[in-house]
Amino acid sequence: MGYGRAVSWAQVIPGLPRMKSVFFRRFAKTRSGDSKGDTCATWQQGDAIHSQIAHLGFACRWAAYNYGLCRKAAPQAPPESYKKRRKPEAIAVMITTCATLAPADPAVELVLAICGLLIGLLIWVRRYRDMPGYRLFAFSLVGMFWWLLTMGFEISAPVADCKVFWARAAWPGIVVTATSWAMFLYENALSRRLPVRLRVLGLIVAPAVISAMALTNPLHQMFYGPGTVMTSGGDRLSMSYDHETLFYISVGYIYVLIVTSISIATAATLQAAPILRRFYVKLLLVTMAPIVANLCYLIGGMTLFAADPTSFAFSFSLVAVMWLIADGRWIDSSAMGRDLLFYTSSDPILIVTEDGTVKEFNPEARAVFGAEAAHKGGLAWDLPDAGPALRAIADGTRRAEETLIERGSRSYAPRIYPLHFRPRNARVGWVVVLADVTAQRNAARTMQEAAERAQAADLAKTNFLATVSHELRTPLTVIRGVLKLLQANAKNLPPEQIDQLLARAVRNSETLAVLVNDLLDLQRIESGDLNLRCDAVDLGATLDEAIAGLQGEIDQKSILMGLRRPESPIILRGDAKRVKQVLTNILSNAIKFSTDGGAVSAWFEMGDGFVDVVIRDRGIGIPEGAEEKVFGRFTQVDDSETRSARGSGLGLHISRRIMRELDGDISYTSVLGKGSVFRMRLPLQADAGLSQAKLNAHEPA
Repeated sequence: MGYGRAVSWAQVIPGLPRMKSVFFRRFAKTRSGDSKGDTCATWQQGDAIHSQIAHLGFACRWAAYNYGLCRKAAPQAPPESYKKRRKPEAIAVMITTCATLAPADPAVELVLAICGLLIGLLIWVRRYRDMPGYRLFAFSLVGMFWWLLTMGFEISAPVADCKVFWARAAWPGIVVTATSWAMFLYENALSRRLPVRLRVLGLIVAPAVISAMALTNPLHQMFYGPGTVMTSGGDRLSMSYDHETLFYISVGYIYVLIVTSISIATAATLQAAPILRRFYVKLLLVTMAPIVANLCYLIGGMTLFAADPTSFAFSFSLVAVMWLIADGRWIDSSAMGRDLLFYTSSDPILIVTEDGTVKEFNPEARAVFGAEAAHKGGLAWDLPDAGPALRAIADGTRRAEETLIERGSRSYAPRIYPLHFRPRNARVGWVVVLADVTAQRNAARTMQEAAERAQAADLAKTNFLATVSHELRTPLTVIRGVLKLLQANAKNLPPEQIDQLLARAVRNSETLAVLVNDLLDLQRIESGDLNLRCDAVDLGATLDEAIAGLQGEIDQKSILMGLRRPESPIILRGDAKRVKQVLTNILSNAIKFSTDGGAVSAWFEMGDGFVDVVIRDRGIGIPEGAEEKVFGRFTQVDDSETRSARGSGLGLHISRRIMRELDGDISYTSVLGKGSVFRMRLPLQADAGLSQAKLNAHEPA
């Protein structure tokens, strides 16, 4: 603060160049080491040219005194007649001199340019009135504008008194700028609102106190001391200020504000989410610029146009914030939200130029396509699995709605949005979004499968009703026929025929009982009401009972039944009744699907903690892929009306459900036309004590 140019005098005061040449010849001699006496003669020469510019005689002598080139004595006051005649002109000259800018000066040109930018920024920032700290940011712009404006007047002023005046007048802007900037950072970066009292203290009380100390300096000389003199820096005149106590107190207050601003910016950077941290790093760098510039000035003597660069650094900070606003990445919360969506989206997003060059990838796109494929400068058309489809969509040869990109186990629906440049509306590229539709496709597939299952269940129910009605009707018809025959002709029928008829009725009633029991068991299993006992079960004896219960069917089809019993009993824990029911179902199916005179074999195989009951037939076999039908509800492998074997389709389904309740299972292997092998696996009782040596694991002959 405190810089001017001697050449501006000629622009301000007409007739001065002639006097200037005399003055500066003396000035140069003094700077080269001549005595100050010659310089003191300079102000006396002002009277010599008084006839031409009479009102400048006193001004020239006073300027020489203020330069510090002569300290012998202050210049004599002008004569009283001079005061009376020239006082209005002298006041006009001083006002014109202090309040004049030198637009041809590069330093002043820079100041005016920055002031214009600040006015533009003040207008621009009105678009963001909803941002935290908007008013404080506007205050900092106004304060900075005043600071720079007074600096421009100080640079342009040719008289020491004017320079000192503008240096003192700059302090309201300096304090307001630093205070409002620190408060703005607090509210914007930390999302906290300052109390009203603190705002009043920082924006009104502190600037008023410091400004009063600076502006009243002529009364107390405790801000700028008597050693303040004008010096020459090349072709530029400047002030060398004698800083006193109040100046250092004011500067200390400003430093506290700047350090506070840096601390706020640092805290915001550390607390920010990783995706937003780079924005707050910019904030920290912008905030550090003024203090770095001031330290370079104080320690290294760095200047800008022979001036303290702090004000220019503060201007840089504000203009940098303007750039951040225009770039839409820091103050604009909506732009930050868009960036947040871009970087945290679970869908891959690419920004592609007109020729297909990738300008930006979000993290998800890099994860999907890999770091080698997903890099800036590569072609989107070369992306694995997605490139050809994206190019076809961009060229218009394929519709995005009809395209699905499969990448690994994921499915993506491409969405391409053109980027247009206004006002020509020219296309400059695309935003490519690969919407992850894996969940939707899985849900659709699940719904389709559920629909298919529902349809299959409906069909099974229909088949079941048809089967049950047939299975019920057939034995009921037989029983009804027998009863009617006996009712009508019982007295005329021989006893042997009556016995045959009764036996036939009994068998069909048992068939009805099995069907009804199966239906009841299914209902209990579905509702969770199947009660199982936990008793010691002799598996060999239970198998014998099941075979004995089917002896009639075995004899009817002349089945050769082979059974290999273990040398020692196989004891396990379970429900003997349910185990027998499962064995009966498996054996019944083996007999049912065997040809007359066929063979059915049963044996035991010991495993590690379990035992398998193996039942083999040499019947028609089961085709591949029919397991769901074999163990399904109300289903049969051959569900045609011409099938040879009848049944409800519930036996093996109920048997598998019972086995799983007993911690066992049923499985089978089969070759179509050659027969099937069913394995009923049950866990052994812990103390059964059987070894493989005591168990013949081979199929009986």
